[in-house]
Amino acid sequence: MQGDHAKMMSHPEKMDDHMMVHHEHIKTMERVFRYDRNLAENTDAIKVGYLYKLNNAEAEEDMNAMVMMSKTMVEGGLSGKDISFDPIGIGPGSNLSDQLAEAGINVVYIGYGLSKNELNDAKEFAARKKLLTIGSTSEQTEEGITTVGIVANKDKVDLIINLKTAEELAANFDPRLYRLADNVIR
Repeated sequence: MQGDHAKMMSHPEKMDDHMMVHHEHIKTMERVFRYDRNLAENTDAIKVGYLYKLNNAEAEEDMNAMVMMSKTMVEGGLSGKDISFDPIGIGPGSNLSDQLAEAGINVVYIGYGLSKNELNDAKEFAARKKLLTIGSTSEQTEEGITTVGIVANKDKVDLIINLKTAEELAANFDPRLYRLADNVIR
């Protein structure tokens, strides 16, 4: 399947709408990484912890598609840094802080299906560790759960940045990122 995916990447016109949205999502995420000075200056590798709800078919399907797409798109890394996407499934009795700490991530990506408590746990962990948080819905960013929202909007993705959350998590973005954003929440 990965071979088929690699063929699609060299021929984007063969991708379905779902895959094209994930393709744009990863491209936007890479732009955010480029403009995050903390990642550029303080890390040798970018390790994204992709949080998703276990036993939720939609969340698992989205996670699988994003991880597959990311492996194809970020093979060469970014500015000399390796990038990896590590799925972290959240289920009943999961200790999110322990899972995130054990994974050794430096970016928290919040997928679909997480409860309000799980979202708050992820935000608290990111605040303690001063990690970049990225969400897949505008609500996550508008409510201050994530610093950055990369949101599917018809046939493109929108980039949303929450400045208050960015300040809380000690994000250090190059100001050029704000010009790329579709919405900057002050």
